[in-house]
Amino acid sequence: MTTGIKDQIDNIYAILKNSSPIDTELYPSVPSEHIKRFEEMFRIKLPLDYKYLLSLSNGFYYDGHEILGISFNSKDTRYDLTATYNFEHYESGNAMFSYIVPFYTDGFGNFACFDTRIFNDDGTCPIVFWDHDIEYNETNCPEIVNDSFVEF
Repeated sequence: MTTGIKDQIDNIYAILKNSSPIDTELYPSVPSEHIKRFEEMFRIKLPLDYKYLLSLSNGFYYDGHEILGISFNSKDTRYDLTATYNFEHYESGNAMFSYIVPFYTDGFGNFACFDTRIFNDDGTCPIVFWDHDIEYNETNCPEIVNDSFVEF
């Protein structure tokens, strides 16, 4: 991960930290063991920009939007990446591809997700939009909406 990306996340975190506590909720940083456990459990690598955010705050809630954190106990965050990944891959009627990792929901069953098949040179990966009403396949993949998490 480049210094520029780290600086961008630091700036975003500073803005969140100084925001109204009514609209914003930051969580304690995630233990690095949780990240490793998640990656091993699902046999995927998470992008470095997201992992850096987790080292500052295990996801966050801001003005009605939440970036999911990693927990193996749903009481640690409002929503959990582990539980969401499990549901969207193994219980949903329109299961996600194994390399798609949902980290943000729009509240209507759709998600912004990491496409962990593709990693950029700086350790980031593209963000795709998963529309729960579309049955994706290898020729009709979710659309890339951002080049990286920090851009999202």
